[in-house]
Amino acid sequence: MKLCWLLINYFKEEELVSFVREFLLDQTEGDIEVRIADNGSYKPEVLDGLLSDKRVRIDGNGTNLGYFGGANLALQGYQLEHGSFPDLIVISNFDVEFDKKNFISKMQEEVLKSPFQILAPRIRNRNSLSEMNPYYSERISISKLNRLISITAFYPLYAIYQLLHLVKKNVSSSGFEGKSDGPFYAIHGSFIILKREYFESGAHLTFGSFLYGEELFLAEMAALHRLKTGVCKSIEVIHKEHSTTGVFKSAKHMRFLHDSLVYIRQNFFKG
Repeated sequence: MKLCWLLINYFKEEELVSFVREFLLDQTEGDIEVRIADNGSYKPEVLDGLLSDKRVRIDGNGTNLGYFGGANLALQGYQLEHGSFPDLIVISNFDVEFDKKNFISKMQEEVLKSPFQILAPRIRNRNSLSEMNPYYSERISISKLNRLISITAFYPLYAIYQLLHLVKKNVSSSGFEGKSDGPFYAIHGSFIILKREYFESGAHLTFGSFLYGEELFLAEMAALHRLKTGVCKSIEVIHKEHSTTGVFKSAKHMRFLHDSLVYIRQNFFKG
């Protein structure tokens, strides 16, 4: 099985290199290729140090393309080199931890027998241990989408929203006990697994906004192309949430989120 793992660097090259060496290359058997989209780096030579391993490629020239923009560039690099899509594509943050001994082989085994084309592991917040999947069980309503667009148009209001959301999340005790593995509307964007069928159906990663909203974009791609999204409950990832972005988004990042939500509404919630 050909596995392509896509990672996006934005001035965190030392953390990324540590993740690749510790969690991917040292404990991985089988056909894996790690493709790194360099959206910006302080020390490009740190990333270049990975190139001694033939399983690693670096795409991009330091231009910040965003999360899916970088992932799309790296995947296009894979296609150009190999002439086809891999069997599995993982798009992940590198602020995640998992069982180094058998996670990848178990993930491949579970994904192969899953009926879903878009998948995620169980993701737990490192601090609260609350479940982060599914991101949305059902499609977001247009009224909620409009409300989020309004909130993200005015930073003082958005700051209050972020605080309330953080409190709610940290007191949540949600788990998977007794729950199905899907189908769900959307999974958390920190760890995404795509089967080759996702792309063979005509779905893609060409997200027309810069940052945030990738979960909703992926969910709408699934709906358009009659794909199903689910969670592999038997594999688990710990997410060190906000280790790279901070707990609270700045006014600048709020505008990115606002623009992405507007893009989602304009392109997928017409009529």
